[in-house]
Amino acid sequence: MAEQIPEDIMQAAEDIIASAQSQITIEKIERAVDGQKMIRDVYVTEIARAIVADRQRDQWQPIETAEKNGLPVYLAWNPEDWTTGEGFYRDGKWVVVATYYSRHHKDPPYEMRELIVTPVMWHPLPDAPKGGAT
Repeated sequence: MAEQIPEDIMQAAEDIIASAQSQITIEKIERAVDGQKMIRDVYVTEIARAIVADRQRDQWQPIETAEKNGLPVYLAWNPEDWTTGEGFYRDGKWVVVATYYSRHHKDPPYEMRELIVTPVMWHPLPDAPKGGAT
């Protein structure tokens, strides 16, 4: 029985193959000293580019590269004592929502506040779980 590979990964693999194939022409193969090696090198390069892009997506990035579209992302600010949290860009500012607990609040014993921060790094949130209620 074949291994079950998620559809999005299969599509990404198809896209890599299509990109590699678009770079291979009969003229390039004929000019190459070793046509099969040239074809292999094109495929290996495209796969390597995909792996690099995937690794970069999973790393903290400079805040200048973040999209300012209002969608939530992880933010990191205060480099002297790193603080991180989920936030979003709104009205020209980065905003995070913080929970403050207090013994003075009885029911509930906390309050939520929006904080404006000056992040220096960002990281995409993971995808939501698949399935669930519809």
